[in-house]
Amino acid sequence: MSKVVVSMFLSLDGFVVGPREEMDWVINNFDIEGMGADMSKLQANAGTFLLGRQTYQIMAGAWPNQTETTSPGAEVMNNTPKLVASNTLKETPWGKYANATLLRGDTLREIRKLKEKPGKDIVTFGSPKLVQSLAEVQERSRPARLRTHPCCEEVDRTRLSRLLPVISELFQTDPFRRLIPYSK
Repeated sequence: MSKVVVSMFLSLDGFVVGPREEMDWVINNFDIEGMGADMSKLQANAGTFLLGRQTYQIMAGAWPNQTETTSPGAEVMNNTPKLVASNTLKETPWGKYANATLLRGDTLREIRKLKEKPGKDIVTFGSPKLVQSLAEVQERSRPARLRTHPCCEEVDRTRLSRLLPVISELFQTDPFRRLIPYSK
């Protein structure tokens, strides 16, 4: 049986993208030792990537143009099968690689069927609307793992360093120790 694993960059003040839908606050401060190692493990265990429409559009505009040299993990990202949950897209190209498969209609039913099959993890990146839908129907006996990557605006770093262990305990996660400041 496969499990759904959610990986989402989430700021301490609750944002998953910047005010103009940008991700530069993560990309420009990506911590190779912490986040990079974590993403490598996540990708190694992935059999399928599950994306919402907006996340798909962002990723399809970037990843197919990357190589392992320019962006470690590009080979796995580009060659792993992808599912895109959308009722508005007509097609889901992925550059020179195999197209993603479009999920329409009852996406949650399709995901339940996928989870019943043996295999590697079904990994969701970002996609907050899709993740919210998944959380609403997630069975308690098979919870999804939420990977948080805490970021924050420029604030008192001493207070924040005391807050990280609390976040870790509350959300059963190991937040990365490097704080990523950003400005709205």
